[in-house]
Amino acid sequence: MKKEYAAFLVSFKLIFRKNNRILILTESATGFLDFPGGRVEKKEITLPIKDLFKRETKEELGKDVKYRILGPAIQ
Repeated sequence: MKKEYAAFLVSFKLIFRKNNRILILTESATGFLDFPGGRVEKKEITLPIKDLFKRETKEELGKDVKYRILGPAIQ
């Protein structure tokens, strides 16, 4: 008997705050507003989450963005 497995897409959003301001991006094609973030790629499932944050930040905001991880917004 062939086993069937469910596939899950895992993604995350990052909230960047400086003083009393929060970064919200505008999607260029649709104009929709969103936080930076993205999907966890299959090859990344064993990486520490801080490495995933680093990749997404670099992809969406550039390599010169400096940030500090404070923790999850909901615990």
